[in-house]
Amino acid sequence: MPPPLPDELVEEVLLRLLPDIPASIARAGLVCKRWRHLLSDPDFPRRFREFHRRSPPVLGFLYNTRPGDDNDGHVAARFVPTSPSRVPHWAQDSRHGRVLLFNGFNFVVCVPIADERYLSGRMAAVLCASAVCDHLDCHHGPFIVVLVGTMPGTGTTCSFVYSSAADAWGEPIYGPHSDYTMGGRPRSALVGNALYFVFEGNKTILEYDLGTGAMSVIELPREQTQPFINLFGPIELTSTVDGRLGFARVEMSRLCVWSMEEAGGARWVLR
Repeated sequence: MPPPLPDELVEEVLLRLLPDIPASIARAGLVCKRWRHLLSDPDFPRRFREFHRRSPPVLGFLYNTRPGDDNDGHVAARFVPTSPSRVPHWAQDSRHGRVLLFNGFNFVVCVPIADERYLSGRMAAVLCASAVCDHLDCHHGPFIVVLVGTMPGTGTTCSFVYSSAADAWGEPIYGPHSDYTMGGRPRSALVGNALYFVFEGNKTILEYDLGTGAMSVIELPREQTQPFINLFGPIELTSTVDGRLGFARVEMSRLCVWSMEEAGGARWVLR
């Protein structure tokens, strides 16, 4: 009987399982205890995603509901609500394997795949703390939380940064004046090395530089600041495929997508 393959060769075989057929990984784990041990190694998911150069597959989604909502007609057939995972919080933001939850008084950073939760006070956006991470498997590492807002009465923008490594909030940083308050709506957008938040009224955007902490206000295109436009609903910030800031809004059954162009001076362009 030939000797068994070394673990290194078996791992190379397992890494080549098709990511589009996740059931193949489960079946491979049933072959023997040795294969199951290799698949359950904490380092395997990261190597698997690096090998296939893709983000983790979508295993589910978070859906905010209010008391009395009838959700039977809103959940897709292939997604089953999981009662044990329900928490009395509102999903505010998500990034790099973490979800930011809010209950009206405190925010909680949650890692759904590991069922871990961290309480760290008020905040608005969550992201990995490492500047050199590929974010494929970093949900166990340190994270930061960026809280932004406007000072009551003065309209001065301000920010605080929470570090999980230090388990502490930093000193406040003050920015430009704004006539609008922060709406507290999900969700922020991470584009390059900056976070973006929408002000109440959907007329301006706050840019927060992660490197310097500097803040600036970006005006939306004039077409998007008319009084009637908010009847179509809020805008959603996004990152375009070429790494630019963008936003989308549904207008009269049309999805309108705008992006920020830098050529010849920063300006908004309707795609």
